[in-house]
Amino acid sequence: MAAALVTATVSGTASAESPRVHVALRFEHTFGQKGSGVGELLSPSDLVFDTTGYAYVADTGNDRVVRFDKAGLYLSEMGGFGWEDGQFNRPTGITMVGLELFVSDSENQRFVVLTPRLRSVATVGGREVEGAVRLGRPGGIAGSREGELYLTDRDLDQVVQVSTFSRTDRSFGGYGYGAGEIRTPTAVDVSDEDHVAVCDTGNDRVVVFDRFGNYERALGEDVLDAPEGVAFGPKGVLFVADTGNHRVVSFDLASGKVVGRAGGPRPGDDPQAFDTPRGLALLEDDLLGIVDSGNHRVVVYKVMVLRK
Repeated sequence: MAAALVTATVSGTASAESPRVHVALRFEHTFGQKGSGVGELLSPSDLVFDTTGYAYVADTGNDRVVRFDKAGLYLSEMGGFGWEDGQFNRPTGITMVGLELFVSDSENQRFVVLTPRLRSVATVGGREVEGAVRLGRPGGIAGSREGELYLTDRDLDQVVQVSTFSRTDRSFGGYGYGAGEIRTPTAVDVSDEDHVAVCDTGNDRVVVFDRFGNYERALGEDVLDAPEGVAFGPKGVLFVADTGNHRVVSFDLASGKVVGRAGGPRPGDDPQAFDTPRGLALLEDDLLGIVDSGNHRVVVYKVMVLRK
């Protein structure tokens, strides 16, 4: 299949504060298909790449984590429905910090730590567990350079920051419509500069905080419909899965403007279309993986950003 190029340019006059930005996404490949068998996915929610390019997918409908190589070939899996060690109940978020994977096990109200070979290391939280971390239903999960974790809590409409010692350092957000408030948050990502972007799904926007939970700005309030995926990209670009509009939208963080769109507004299943896109992940700033949840697959694009 021939590669396709999707481009967009920010409108308006270029300036020091808002330069002209070109964002292009070129289709590379897809992997996964609907099912519960080897290499198949069922309503997946999130993914992460390790430094070698291997992909780990939160296969939500199958209650498992699936590992693929850089070409999208199946390698291994872990999970199955349950609440015991090595089992999941609706895993919805996955991230990698150092050499460990962290999975938000939503309906079990906990997160699970795994090795890259999908061996269980630890479980933190849980329905009946007393301890330093108490969660409602976690959604997204992301890690900072310092090893801290940020989890969205959909029940309590907040973001929980967990230290490297597996204790809650702080929480922020809280139910509401105003600045710094969020409703039913899902995905989260942390930039190298420690900005925390949260999909404020119930308010149809993305909210950006600093690492301490101080409100910085909101994006996409007149553009997005129930976003459920977010990833900081190269050169000051933020990618958002505009889930309700079945597309991926690129924002220039400096100006807050839309600088690219791919897919939408209706669902589709060709390589340039999506059905309910959710999790996003970048590999070395030039490959963007998109969890195309309604199509039960992952779509990978080449990323090109030109800032003039």
